[in-house]
Amino acid sequence: MTFFFSEPTSAEDDKVFAKAIKNASNVVLFGSLRKEKAILTGEQAISPGDIYLEKLVTPIPLFEQSALASAPFPLPRRPVKVSQYWTFKTSAGDMPTIPIVTFQFFALTEYDRFIQLFKKFDTSESGKLPQSRDEVIRSKSMVKVIKTLRDIFKRKPQIPEKMIEEMEKSQFSTTDAEKNRILTSLIKIYQGPDSRYLNYFGPSFTIPTISFYEVLQFSKSNGNAGSMYPRFRNKVVFIGSSGSLTVAQKDSFYTVFSEPNGFDLCGVEIAATAFANLLEDMPIQPLRLYACFAIIFLWGFALGIVCLRLPSLISAGSVSGISALYLLIALHQFTNTGAWYPLIIPLFFQAPLAFFSALVCRYIETHKERRNIRTAFKYYIPDEIVDQLTKNVEGLKTHGQVVYGTCLSTDAEQYTSLSEAMSPGELGVFMNKYYETIFEPIRKHGGMITNVVGDAAMAIWIEMRPEEKRRTHACFSALDIERGVCRFNQTSPYTQLPTRIGLHSGQVLLGNIGAGDHYEYRPVGDIVNTASRIEGLNKYLGTRILASEEVITQLDNFFSTGNRKIPVGWKIKASGNIRIVIPERRIGSKAEGPLSILLRCTRCV
Repeated sequence: MTFFFSEPTSAEDDKVFAKAIKNASNVVLFGSLRKEKAILTGEQAISPGDIYLEKLVTPIPLFEQSALASAPFPLPRRPVKVSQYWTFKTSAGDMPTIPIVTFQFFALTEYDRFIQLFKKFDTSESGKLPQSRDEVIRSKSMVKVIKTLRDIFKRKPQIPEKMIEEMEKSQFSTTDAEKNRILTSLIKIYQGPDSRYLNYFGPSFTIPTISFYEVLQFSKSNGNAGSMYPRFRNKVVFIGSSGSLTVAQKDSFYTVFSEPNGFDLCGVEIAATAFANLLEDMPIQPLRLYACFAIIFLWGFALGIVCLRLPSLISAGSVSGISALYLLIALHQFTNTGAWYPLIIPLFFQAPLAFFSALVCRYIETHKERRNIRTAFKYYIPDEIVDQLTKNVEGLKTHGQVVYGTCLSTDAEQYTSLSEAMSPGELGVFMNKYYETIFEPIRKHGGMITNVVGDAAMAIWIEMRPEEKRRTHACFSALDIERGVCRFNQTSPYTQLPTRIGLHSGQVLLGNIGAGDHYEYRPVGDIVNTASRIEGLNKYLGTRILASEEVITQLDNFFSTGNRKIPVGWKIKASGNIRIVIPERRIGSKAEGPLSILLRCTRCV
């Protein structure tokens, strides 16, 4: 354990040891702090709670009077991990700790220069300090000097700042630069905080450790007990138990280098580490809070830009690369300046979070785009075809099936004169409203709009085999279209679009028709052309709706007796086929009038 010399041993041995300490004139002894409860008296006794003071426990008087100084080195015990040490123990009256006292003694070689530099910027306070190194050693006022300088620098922070600026302006040789670094580190101690972070060099025995036995053997072999061990020359030596030699680990402390088997770093090793940090002017310096927040924010912003702008695979490599670069920069700064950059949050939280957040955002964006595309496609092709295309776009060219369907063809009269009278913009708006009137009944009755060209539209009702239900829906849709167009024309008396409708049923190929880079989903077959020709017959017969024999077969419940008659046997030639038109019924009730006459068309044999 670290030696405190709090109890006397053999009187003769203690005198010999004290004499050796005094003759050396370079020994600083460890002290300890003891917490004592303050007893309040008088009016102070009414204060709530207890007040505790920390008092320095020095070695026995014989040793304390022989040594240059004594100082404590308090450290927390487990489970607290030791990462900092006190430079000045404020609860003990700003008592300097052993690394500070030891470093001040080590820097006494530059004390005269320190005093000269101090007087350059403040002469009023210099009288409180010893004027030479020898005076400090002779008066054994090391601790007093340290406390005085600490008090002056806290009251007048401009003094240490000007001293450091002055040294930075001066030109020094390599030897002088080393001394200048020590002096700068000393000034920073007095103007610095009450505690510092420890910059550990490694586990136990990383700092050169020499056993008592080795030193005694050297002295014995030289035949001179007073000869100096070579490795001690111009060195500061901390004496105490170290590493696994510590009996029962009584002076051990939990640190980042504590081993799984229970061995910790000893107090003397931590004290030597603190001194080495001061000597190298390389304590760990965590960034200020605002600097940490700025780095974390900018780092996260940069990662976000990279992950969102680049494809996933490239962004993964980029994040790994810039994270490695950030780590190298942080290690370089830590090694050369002791600056402690944040690592855990930027590398282990922000980097993966930015990458996976970008993936989620990209997925949401892609899903939104697909949903928008699906919605847009639904205006052109059926939902089930959209589903097939999203799963297999290669099937676009080969998809097609032969089904039984009922085609409904419409055509608007007076469209040519209307298009000449309106501007393209006005015509577009007008036709969109017109088609809203046409499409609503088709969708209502389960039809699929397959084609729109100019003033003509085509719809189809699909079924796998001939059924009355689909054809009935097509007929109802025709009636609703007629009614809707009548209402539409009433809203715009100066722009009339009377509409003719033709219906025909039969087999049809329904699929993607086209070539190269252009396809349309539409029906192909004789019934499409025939429905269009039937729609055209309305113009010659003065009717609005015409349906073929294939449409009205077995739809007797749908019709009511009509009044209008067309002579039986009237032959009409359509697309090279001779058909006989027999107008014996009309669609709907009697109230529908002559615009709803149904013609039964049959082929001539």
